[in-house]
Amino acid sequence: MSRKPSRKRRKSKSKPKPKLSYAQRLSGVSATLHETRKLLRDGNYDRALAVIENAESRCSKPEEYEAVQRLKAETYLQMALTQDNAHLRLQQIDAALNLIPNAPRLRFYRGLTLWRMGKQHEACKEFDAVAADKPDWLGITYLCQLSRLALGLSWQPMGLSEAEANTLHLVQDIAHPPQHAPSTALQIDLPQLGDVPELWQTLSDLKHGSHAGSLEQLERAVQKAENQEIGAITNYYVGVAALHDGDTNTAQGAWLKARAAGLATPWFNDNFFALQRLLVIDLARHERWSDIVAIADDVGEVDQMDKILAESFALAYNHIGHEYARQGLWAKAADHWEKAFDHAGDRQIAQNLALAKEALQDWGQAAEAWRDMIRRRPRKQSHTEYLDDNQVAALWHHTATCYQRAEQLEEAITCLKHASKYAGDDIDIRLELVDSLLYNDQYEAAENELERVLTLEPDHIEALKRRAILLMAWGGWPQEAITIWKRILALAPDDVEAQEGLADGHINMADFSSRMPESQRISYLETALEDLPGHPSLSIKLAKAYRYDGQSEKAVELMRQSFYTHPLDSRAAGSILHELLHIDDDEDIVEEIILQIHKIDSLLPGFWFEQINQILYCELEEYWIERFVDEAIALTERPYVRYTQASILAEVCEIFYEQDEIDHLLRFRDRLRIEAPQSGAVEFVEARLAEEKRDFRKAQRLLKTARRLARRTEDPELVRLIEECRAEYEPDSSNMPDDLLLRLMELFPDGPPSPEDLEAYFDD
Repeated sequence: MSRKPSRKRRKSKSKPKPKLSYAQRLSGVSATLHETRKLLRDGNYDRALAVIENAESRCSKPEEYEAVQRLKAETYLQMALTQDNAHLRLQQIDAALNLIPNAPRLRFYRGLTLWRMGKQHEACKEFDAVAADKPDWLGITYLCQLSRLALGLSWQPMGLSEAEANTLHLVQDIAHPPQHAPSTALQIDLPQLGDVPELWQTLSDLKHGSHAGSLEQLERAVQKAENQEIGAITNYYVGVAALHDGDTNTAQGAWLKARAAGLATPWFNDNFFALQRLLVIDLARHERWSDIVAIADDVGEVDQMDKILAESFALAYNHIGHEYARQGLWAKAADHWEKAFDHAGDRQIAQNLALAKEALQDWGQAAEAWRDMIRRRPRKQSHTEYLDDNQVAALWHHTATCYQRAEQLEEAITCLKHASKYAGDDIDIRLELVDSLLYNDQYEAAENELERVLTLEPDHIEALKRRAILLMAWGGWPQEAITIWKRILALAPDDVEAQEGLADGHINMADFSSRMPESQRISYLETALEDLPGHPSLSIKLAKAYRYDGQSEKAVELMRQSFYTHPLDSRAAGSILHELLHIDDDEDIVEEIILQIHKIDSLLPGFWFEQINQILYCELEEYWIERFVDEAIALTERPYVRYTQASILAEVCEIFYEQDEIDHLLRFRDRLRIEAPQSGAVEFVEARLAEEKRDFRKAQRLLKTARRLARRTEDPELVRLIEECRAEYEPDSSNMPDDLLLRLMELFPDGPPSPEDLEAYFDD
């Protein structure tokens, strides 16, 4: 028998394990150290310090603890190097040294920080310690000897290169020459650090009083200096040499370059600003304000302690600001006065700036400038420009007005509080503060302020009105409000606002309890109407109560009386007419009222539109719709009415559309076809019907035709109505093409689609 060939066993093909990153393979303290180093690279020092401090308590091995301490020290050092404040930098470096005492790198940075703080002797000790520990560090020996030389201490050339030693000899001969050395300049032909021997030669010449050729040598040195810091120092000495020659223009240019390159040593700043003062004083004598402004723009920020320079710059900017203001160039005037104020915060300059900002209608900045002006006012009464309390109050009030125009209500309220403090018994300012507090929904503060006003003048009508309104709006106490409204009417019986307020208070009281029996409500309203005989709102409220109670005759008679008490009040007439339509017993009174309404001057079609709207809402007799449409059309004969028959019918159709009364809409569309076929109103109504069927393409086409026809017939109200309709689904601010917008509206007729629905149509 032949043997069956043996099958080779297949190795199972399992998925390879994903390769872990270096960070993922770490664990415990090692992972923390890795995370901290990453945070340090990203500059997230506070987070790095928190992570490494958390790791300290989890160290189980000495080498782990040592690594954590080293990294913590490095974190402190990195934080220190980002500090601009030398004292904070020193604190953080010392914190690092507490963890790793005598670390050369840390002591080196500590020495640099001490030097910048002016503690040169302590810094020198740090540099010496670093040099003793790390003598092979490049440049450390030179730095140690240079720092000793700068302090006037003895130094040693041992360990220095020839160029380094020669450079230190040059520095010593220039900065600390021997007491009995001959007073002759050096002839420098030795190798030294850097590639600008002209600088050393010039310094030597200047030291020994020889100025000939100094400027030319330094200008060559500036051209050769590749290092920015050396270039800045060289430019400084260019300025020194130029001043020896009396050339202030060259000195000014050189020192501006040095300053731009970052030179900011105390001795440079002193000399630089002294030169600016000399230049500016001379220019001010000759009233060359533009030249002073040019210097100010070049110099930039000035120490406020330098009064002469700061005030000179401010004076120049102020003068030029006045010139621009006289020409009506307020933007340029404001710009110069802003710079003037930055240099010297003068009261007069602040006032000029405020006026310029008002001319530019920059109300917020104007208010800020007024605020600065008030704060800088003289406080002694003997001063010629002293402002009394009334003047200060007026300025604070004006500042508040500017803030109000800038819609900064909180700031306006603050200024009004200051104004009321200085205004004393000026109730108008306090009431304006009350209004602002009410507008800002600060009801309790408004109530407190009203109490102060009414303490000063208990019968002040405007204050009493605000208190009554506040009780209604905030407290919800109509009975107390009613008492105040009655008090106001006792003081001013013809005050319309008080009459309306009292009527509203009585109506609120009648509605206060929904469980009040109708007879009790009627009794209350009858008594209330004795306070305000014939008042429309109260009469209508009582008439409704009569109607609900089945006393229609009383209701009709009361409304007739109320109408004839105020026959020309269109608002009251509208309410009375609608209420009468609810009573079917007698149409004669309705016709009587309509005839009287015809006598109201300036009656607009909108009066009848509102009546139609209410008839539809209350489902009253349809006969009145036709009647009121005809009444509206009759108004087109009055010269002040802009409507035409077509636009009135279109407006009525729009009411039908909004109330979803499609049958009425179709009926009036047919009427439009007969009475105004070429007006565009028919197309407008057809567009609304197309929109009802979600046929937005057709609606758009019809609206375009309607607009064209309405413009041709010069019907402004119909054009307005059409434009408002088009804006509903064709916003001007949309960048979406019209055809795409219409397609989306057809696809999603019930409103905006969900993300899933929109994704389904994305390709389309």
